[in-house]
Amino acid sequence: MNVEDIIEDTDIEISQEDYDYNDGNGTIIERKIENKKIITTRKHEDRLKLFSVPSDGWDRVNDENVLVIVDEPKFGAAVLFTLPEYPVMTWINTVLLRYEKSLNDDKTSNWLYVKTDDGVAGWLYLGTGYALYENGIWSIEEIITTPNEKWTVRKMDGYLSIWDDTLNVMDKPGFNAAVLFQLAPTPHNSELSFRILAITEEKERGDYWVKIIDEQDRIGWIFGGYASVNKGGPKYDIPRDQIGFRYFFP
Repeated sequence: MNVEDIIEDTDIEISQEDYDYNDGNGTIIERKIENKKIITTRKHEDRLKLFSVPSDGWDRVNDENVLVIVDEPKFGAAVLFTLPEYPVMTWINTVLLRYEKSLNDDKTSNWLYVKTDDGVAGWLYLGTGYALYENGIWSIEEIITTPNEKWTVRKMDGYLSIWDDTLNVMDKPGFNAAVLFQLAPTPHNSELSFRILAITEEKERGDYWVKIIDEQDRIGWIFGGYASVNKGGPKYDIPRDQIGFRYFFP
């Protein structure tokens, strides 16, 4: 069966992205159909500290908590390196992120191409889940220049919340920007949630500036340090933070 037959049978097409990653992390290196899977390979250069979780005597071959680097991104591939158990930690340099989506059942899998400081290079299985960088997450939307700062605005999704306190919403990132309106919980609802549209790459006072939209469809910027996330895991869906939280320890 050729590529055209697979696409026609499943009514799926490979779309070409036009998001701007400025040749940085998230940039698509290759997108293809292979073995009835849509495979997307993206640039993802980073450095993580990893370890395997102790097996408590279980069969190490079947222990999912043991991290191994293999020579090909597939199950049953040859093991090149087994990461030591905690507390021994290994620095890993990441290179590529590979996301596979089955055309038959929409099952997904993620692989990370890595290199150790000792020169071992291969693939590390990240498990299943949503595609990091999907729908342009972390792509550059615009550059905002203010008198005191230059802000790189990156596409983001998710939700933040505030409790009890009133929050100023600004027309631009930065504490000296103009206030557009205020967000405030009501006496009947101490929590107020709003959707994230974008985030600055740069931090100020230890957190990002976040572009949000509220229930009245008003849009503006808030300082992320004044808001919280009402879920487990990283506060923002930044790809490197998601990898670090879901699979490893950055």
